[in-house]
Amino acid sequence: MSTIAIVTDSTSDLDPTIAAEQHITVVPAHVRFGDIDYKDGVDIKGEQFYSMLTEAKELPQTSQPSAGEFVEVYQRLAQDHEHIVSLHVSGKLSGTVQSALTATQQMQEESSCKIHVIDTQSASLGVAYMAREAARLAAEDMEADRIVNHIKYVADLMHVAFTPETLEYLRRGGRLGAASHLLGSLLRIKPVLILKDGAIDVLDKVRTRSRVIERMALYVESVAGAEGELTHLGVMHANSPEFAAELQEAILSRVSAKVVIKGTIGPAIGTHAGPGAVGITFHKE
Repeated sequence: MSTIAIVTDSTSDLDPTIAAEQHITVVPAHVRFGDIDYKDGVDIKGEQFYSMLTEAKELPQTSQPSAGEFVEVYQRLAQDHEHIVSLHVSGKLSGTVQSALTATQQMQEESSCKIHVIDTQSASLGVAYMAREAARLAAEDMEADRIVNHIKYVADLMHVAFTPETLEYLRRGGRLGAASHLLGSLLRIKPVLILKDGAIDVLDKVRTRSRVIERMALYVESVAGAEGELTHLGVMHANSPEFAAELQEAILSRVSAKVVIKGTIGPAIGTHAGPGAVGITFHKE
């Protein structure tokens, strides 16, 4: 067993089977409908969540794992690991990184295990890819500092783009950021949004699904360069598998990717992206 443990949070939308296979610990965020608190990916998942979301009169509330929850995870892993690499959703979208850092400070007083907390400045499958890479390198007995440096390198190269079916969920959740000016538009647009330095920004505004696909494919091509190859491509959706499959097919008809991962946007991210959202993560080393 590696002396390095890998931790992420449920906003990574990491496939539970892969998490188990690669020994990645996933700390769940919280989604609250009314008075009922659900652990993301544990008490509530996929289709059940989106059914509840579309029927809810009020937007559910999301919250990061508490520092205490991280402490519990770190204490358990510290018993048989010398290092913990804990990588999480962008600190500009969630307080998860801060919870992890607070837990790390508490752990310093009681354990010799060294905890490395990384703000990936990413979300969903971008975080999942980095967690999988960290676990792969840990299994190869790479030193913890080298793993951390590599993940930070990948984080700087990572791109995230997505299109929501409606901006209403992002607006109500207070996550629009630099895209907030779109709310004043009277046009029926489908914005293509990106994460820029970990916060939501606007790549383009188009009118149709076909133009969304075209714009995202052009964005990917610009990163793939003359070689037309990516290190990884991730395609995720919020209960919209056909749209996601169409987008993936269009992109892979133009570029190749060494690793292709697919996933469903879980409750914590889906609360803000809304049903019907589709997104991609990708990078080139």
